[in-house]
Amino acid sequence: MDLSTSYRGDNLISRELKWYYASFNLFVFSQGLIGAFLNLFFFANDSYVSVLYFQLFVIIGVTLAFIGSGYLLRSIKPKDLYAAGEIARVVILISLVAAAGFISNLFFFGILYGISGGLFWSGNNIITYDVTEKMDRNAFISFNNIASGVATFAAPFMAGVLIQFSLLRGPLRFLWDFAAAGAILGLSAVTIRRIGRADGEVLPSFSFRDTIIKGRSMYQKFKAYFFLSQIFAIPFLIILPIYVFQITGSYLIAGIFTSYMVLASVASNFIFRNGARRWDLFMRIAVLAIMLSSITLLMPKIIQPPWNAFLFTGLYTFFSTPLNNKAALNFYKLIDSNRDINRVFFWINREYYINIARALVVLLMFALLFVFRVSSLGLLLMLPFLTPYALIFLKVSHDGIPMKGISLIRGIVQKY
Repeated sequence: MDLSTSYRGDNLISRELKWYYASFNLFVFSQGLIGAFLNLFFFANDSYVSVLYFQLFVIIGVTLAFIGSGYLLRSIKPKDLYAAGEIARVVILISLVAAAGFISNLFFFGILYGISGGLFWSGNNIITYDVTEKMDRNAFISFNNIASGVATFAAPFMAGVLIQFSLLRGPLRFLWDFAAAGAILGLSAVTIRRIGRADGEVLPSFSFRDTIIKGRSMYQKFKAYFFLSQIFAIPFLIILPIYVFQITGSYLIAGIFTSYMVLASVASNFIFRNGARRWDLFMRIAVLAIMLSSITLLMPKIIQPPWNAFLFTGLYTFFSTPLNNKAALNFYKLIDSNRDINRVFFWINREYYINIARALVVLLMFALLFVFRVSSLGLLLMLPFLTPYALIFLKVSHDGIPMKGISLIRGIVQKY
């Protein structure tokens, strides 16, 4: 299906989507170049401590940026916020390699990097909502994810090659990778400027208290989903690629592993682009596959590292992707049905639950490292023990669920 022509009656949206696809796919390609490797930049002496500090400061920066974006959107358009976040990230990446002192400090770099990302996603969320308002969003979500996956697939592998075979050493071995990512981010910022009036109007007013959304019964499901969906975020997206690097000692294999994540997502989006025919059966299979594959991380003799990480990553990505897509579609519908609340406030409110969950997971990892004195690889033990949350997360992303505290868990246990 050609999404650029799926909106009937107005060719403007066709043009808007084409420019959006071009810009966003440039962005995701740049993130594929730096994603896992930015954490490896801070990874030293076989310790995750610096990586966890970096992630905690990024979380703080993102939250601040989403709140601040509400005030910024009173005077600038979403596409300007989108571009500003990308340009800020270009400056930060260049500074990170060029200056070995102040800017590479974990606190300052983490905060600044998080703010730049928060500005970008604030603009992006609004743009995607606005330009797809009168089209089949289910098709858009799947198509956009497939296009992004195809665009990103080769990026981690290319980054691994650039770093692994660099003639430079120390922080400078990341120079060409970060420089390439910065150039592509700049091109993406220029491209998004071609979007015209369909990128949304500025906010007439904004106050922090407007982002505290209460008394919306249907929204409770999404609060739980936003929180639970992040339980795996740090261990899955951050720790596993470093684990593969730690086992193999190869930036190239770490890049291949990240490309493999993208491939699993593309395959899932393609196969389930119209959703699963029987969601209940799909969820049962998904939960079983995720839980069984995670056990291999507890018993590495069953499947040798890093292949156990490949198995778990492939199955988790493949089965969770359709449910994430379904939840995203339902969230769009929720915003559509609550026009008395500005769409910006929903996107900002969502970040509170996402980042609270991420921060709690990071703090739990610190406890594992400092209180229980586990090895850095011991952080991977979180994944098998977090699989019960995967069951709840998958259930929450489905329709018609109980949402009152323990009744949610009791209902799931009784069913399964």
